[in-house]
Amino acid sequence: MIEKLRRRLTLGSLAALLLILAGVIAAINLSNGYLLRQQTSQALDMLLSGNADELAVQDSGRTERPGEGGRWDPSGLPQVRAASLARVSGSCTIRLNREGQLHEWQSNTTGLYDDQRVQELLEAIQQDGGSQGRFGDQVWRKEERSYGWLIVCLDIASEMAYAQTLLRITVVVGAAALVLLGIGAVLLIRKALLPVQQAFAKQQQFVWDASHELKTPLAVIATNAQVLEKECGENEYLGYIQSEVRSANQLVQNLLTLARMDAGKSPVAFARFDLGQALLQAALPLESLAFEKGKVLETHVAEGMYAYGNQELVQQLTVILLSNAIQYAGPGGTITLSLEAHGRQRWIRVHNTGSYISPQDCQRIFDRFYRAEDSHSRENGGSGLGLSIAQSIIQLHKGRIFVESDPASGTRFTAVLMDSE
Repeated sequence: MIEKLRRRLTLGSLAALLLILAGVIAAINLSNGYLLRQQTSQALDMLLSGNADELAVQDSGRTERPGEGGRWDPSGLPQVRAASLARVSGSCTIRLNREGQLHEWQSNTTGLYDDQRVQELLEAIQQDGGSQGRFGDQVWRKEERSYGWLIVCLDIASEMAYAQTLLRITVVVGAAALVLLGIGAVLLIRKALLPVQQAFAKQQQFVWDASHELKTPLAVIATNAQVLEKECGENEYLGYIQSEVRSANQLVQNLLTLARMDAGKSPVAFARFDLGQALLQAALPLESLAFEKGKVLETHVAEGMYAYGNQELVQQLTVILLSNAIQYAGPGGTITLSLEAHGRQRWIRVHNTGSYISPQDCQRIFDRFYRAEDSHSRENGGSGLGLSIAQSIIQLHKGRIFVESDPASGTRFTAVLMDSE
């Protein structure tokens, strides 16, 4: 139980750390991406506004003469300083005529753009058809002017490389932080659970010792009651004593069983066995018990359906569920034991009519010493440990057990086992 709690706390802590670190990494990189987009947009705006004087020159009837290679003479145009573009550098300005054909282009970076590169950019922009976009490491924006169209482009290769480097660094640092914080969380959880583990161990030892100590006086009381009954004959009060001794003996036996399972003192051998045959063997002695109580026990189990586990414990589980169903089924009720195959899973179902368990009780029905309100009377007997033992058996087999209850149809317990490891 303590190990299970430790695993849950450890996994929960690691999951929380992973989510927090992932959120921090995402926030850093998303913020960087947002700043990059903002700076790029501002740089494009500056380039477009920097060419506004060119528009005024064109509108006044003056025409600039292109230089060699179809490039403008940058001395006649307003320049955008690199400091104004923050980290963004490498701009290109493209002028198109009214027919959408390339008229002239210029770049403030030598060697980054040439006629072929500009033509590729222009084809991509024309295919896009929008007013702004991205092509490879280039972002662009397009505006209509009096002479046709003005396109400004920016190279953001260095910014993309920076973003990728930042992503790698944050992921590596985050992974290292997750490992270190995870180790710290594991150590803290172990230290925090140490007093709980010690208290639980003492409780287990107390249950174990007390149960063993109670066996002897109970045996003496039972023996003396039998001797008195032989000497005095049948007596109502002696009958009460013997009944309570039997209940106490069963309680002690259940406590010992749970203590052994919790402590793992008795190793359990697992093997593949005929589950159908084992269930029929467990149900056979209970048919007479059901008949005595005026109830009917039906079995819908086929032999030859195998499961992996401990046959004796599975039979004990079946007896617990059937005894519980016989005990709480309504007068003249029917108890049904069935076995179903769902892939590798084997579903053992025990259904009884005439009883109902509320949703609140269903959530606690497997707790130790817990009994639903309508079963607290001593007339039905029981100590509230049977279903807890059934759950421990299922957990030992790494299966699951659950209950379904309906006022009209009754109550059904389902235990799920596996056909292999």
